[in-house]
Amino acid sequence: MEKRLLLAAALSLAVLAAWELLMPKPKRPPQPAPPAAASASGPTPAAEASPAPDRNLPAPVSGRAEEKAVIENGLVRATFSSRGGVLAS
Repeated sequence: MEKRLLLAAALSLAVLAAWELLMPKPKRPPQPAPPAAASASGPTPAAEASPAPDRNLPAPVSGRAEEKAVIENGLVRATFSSRGGVLAS
């Protein structure tokens, strides 16, 4: 019995080692270049520090009133909130 156990362990390790050697490694995405160091002459202009905000944004969702939907049958009554679709009660 011990011989079979050792043989199974050796074969398992051989399969794992062969898998590592034969299967290609996934390619990593290229690392972004680090930002250039600020010059010693002074601070950077504000236009470079932050991008201009996008003016075509939709209205915020949190401004709406919360609505509740009730689903019930003979056994269960469930109330769902419109904020995230979570089960309220």
